[in-house]
Amino acid sequence: MSKAASENKRKQQGATSALPKCAPAGLPDLIIDQADLPAAAVRLADQLSAADVFFRRAEALVKVVESDRGPVARPITVHDVVNHGHRVCRPVFQKIVQGEIVLEPVTLPDRVARLYLNLHDKWAVGELNGICRAPILSNDGNIRIAQGYDPQTGYWCAGIDAPDIPKRPSRQQAEKALRVLRSAFATFPFADAPMVTRSGSTTIVDLSKPPGPVGRSKSPGYGHLKLPHLMIAGSAAEQR
Repeated sequence: MSKAASENKRKQQGATSALPKCAPAGLPDLIIDQADLPAAAVRLADQLSAADVFFRRAEALVKVVESDRGPVARPITVHDVVNHGHRVCRPVFQKIVQGEIVLEPVTLPDRVARLYLNLHDKWAVGELNGICRAPILSNDGNIRIAQGYDPQTGYWCAGIDAPDIPKRPSRQQAEKALRVLRSAFATFPFADAPMVTRSGSTTIVDLSKPPGPVGRSKSPGYGHLKLPHLMIAGSAAEQR
């Protein structure tokens, strides 16, 4: 072997060993045809949808990152698509060298990343309904404790500790828990609560009396305060 050929082989081996460690071996190839970049964007969407790193928030694509305030949702940029794209696949160009097809690794082109961001109907990612820092009560009454993305509720859960709740609470324990919860909303007009009207036509809940049968008492404005009620409950749960 000539000296020039030996030197060239050494350089090739050095280049191979210098590949970034953030590009794991065995990633699927993402073949990029310069004449059909939209097709590459669709294939990229398939790879990213299986990675569970991007989420849909209304009509936007977001990711969850840590901040001084805890987890927050940030909009996805072209750079995000390029960075995460290289974690799930290996972008390559096809070239013909001496009559053979050769795959040349490349950085994901920005045009492909922008095309991906415009594929609203092809993202196939989970819906992000919000970030939760408190236990989640399921429709069946069970308490969900999750960390990270919870596909059943669409919430990103963080810092959630399981509350000390018995599996089969007694009636006395349940009534005590109800009193604690109701005391946090002393002025909220529950439909089953005895009402007291004070000066100025202000109606409040009389917590000194137990709630009556649901449906027998009609309170003014019942229903339209549900959202603030839930927002306050979530805020109170975060601070506990």
